[in-house]
Amino acid sequence: MGGAFEFAGDGTQAGTHMVEPAGGAMAWPLAQRAAVYRAIFERRDMRHFAGGEVATAVLHRLLLAAHHAPSVGFMQPWRLIRVRDAALRQRLHALVEQERQRTAEALGERGAAFLRLKVQGILDAAEVWVVALAEGRESHVFGRRTMPFMDVASAACAIQNMWLAARAEGVGLGWVSIFEPAAVAAVLDMPAGALPIAILCLGPVERFDDAPMLQQAGWAQRLPLAEVVFEDRWGRPCAWVGRAPNPRDLVAAVQPGCADMGPRRIVCLTEETTEWLYLLGQEHRIVGISGYTVRPRRARQEKPRVSAFLSAKIDQLLALKPDHVFGFSDLQANIAAELIRAGVAVTVFNQRSVEQILAMLAQVAALVGCSDVAAGHLAAMRARLQGMQEAVAQRLAAGQRRPRVYFEEWDEPLISAIRWVSELIGIAGGEDIFPELATQPHGKDRIVHDPQEVVRRAPDVIIGSWCGKKFRPERVAQRPGWSDIPAVRHGQVFEIKSADILQPGPAALTDGVEQLHRIITEWMDRHGHDRTV
Repeated sequence: MGGAFEFAGDGTQAGTHMVEPAGGAMAWPLAQRAAVYRAIFERRDMRHFAGGEVATAVLHRLLLAAHHAPSVGFMQPWRLIRVRDAALRQRLHALVEQERQRTAEALGERGAAFLRLKVQGILDAAEVWVVALAEGRESHVFGRRTMPFMDVASAACAIQNMWLAARAEGVGLGWVSIFEPAAVAAVLDMPAGALPIAILCLGPVERFDDAPMLQQAGWAQRLPLAEVVFEDRWGRPCAWVGRAPNPRDLVAAVQPGCADMGPRRIVCLTEETTEWLYLLGQEHRIVGISGYTVRPRRARQEKPRVSAFLSAKIDQLLALKPDHVFGFSDLQANIAAELIRAGVAVTVFNQRSVEQILAMLAQVAALVGCSDVAAGHLAAMRARLQGMQEAVAQRLAAGQRRPRVYFEEWDEPLISAIRWVSELIGIAGGEDIFPELATQPHGKDRIVHDPQEVVRRAPDVIIGSWCGKKFRPERVAQRPGWSDIPAVRHGQVFEIKSADILQPGPAALTDGVEQLHRIITEWMDRHGHDRTV
């Protein structure tokens, strides 16, 4: 793309030249502008989802973003319906499939190619929302007398707001418009005059592609900017537009980057450093990972697996010629010692608390020259934890109480929550029933020797995470005397996957604590006022 992209006064260059506008004094700080451009350029119309769920707090932020969209005459025509009922989802899916077939017929020669495209994820997405125009829109004349379709344009702004916010949150969103509006309106009991315009599929995804799906499939390509921007007359070129900047150059120019320093051939003996390096955009430095790695999923396809937790294939590991190895806990001391004797630089972390996890992440980032990039991630994690505490404080002020929580890390023997999990339970709104055990770093020192002690402490919520083994709530309920536990009586027995909560890294501070917060706050909202529960 040639030239140099520059924000005046920033001294940041990359890509194509761009001059700061006259209103530059009102501009946001560099990193904040970068986030806006990145969300715009990396937004994707998602069709493939990875299951899971979207935390209530995240949904709330996305809905607020949608509701703060501009609208002609401030009419706010959008109405959003959350579709949770499985039968309703099936009916919406069937309606989309009907229209998909009709669209293929209407496309003629391109019909077969169209049918090969995945055009919706209604049955796969964690969330389905229908966006509709409200009834009675005819009364809004301001801005619509000659252009009545501006209600649709306004609602589209709300969807775009939600879309960009979802990308910033790392959540996929796909807009499905292949349906007969009257049929969808009938399924959802909409009043006369209401008009559905979008079915939004929302949820976790495995990845965001570098380019839009239809572009990758060869259906269409993005037009050059110069072909869609005119001056004074239709079709008259706008001379100053020139060649458009590459979006990747634009984002790179205004966001913090990583320095070209530090180790370049890293082996990660546990998952948390692998996930963190991927989040920092430094996965190219990783040459080997743990066999237990599941986050991110792509790492298992991209990197050789050379270790378990207590053992490693030392010969295979050394054959990768690592210049640094990251490990976790004293339990990997023997692996570390053998690698050190072989001349490899080894850093073994021993993080057990939330603050120690955050410190570990900062240290890894510094080693690979990514402190500035990491600062944004760490600030977001801290802000989210603070937001959870504030949400809990509001419930406590309204008279709700914290639930007593028993977290089970293993079942034979019973092992209770490690320190960071215990702390996250508190942040999420609960009370760990074995706080005295949580301070012990080793599982053998957190054994609950008498299962009846759990009965005596009467947890309101039980959460199992059997460290790589599937949690069985029915087995928990069948333990002698456990049917009297409030959590068992009221069906408050849940699983959080060990990869999400027992990984002392990004997972525990994001997906893990989000699940804790959802489980605990739902209990508070349902039972928190009842002191007899």
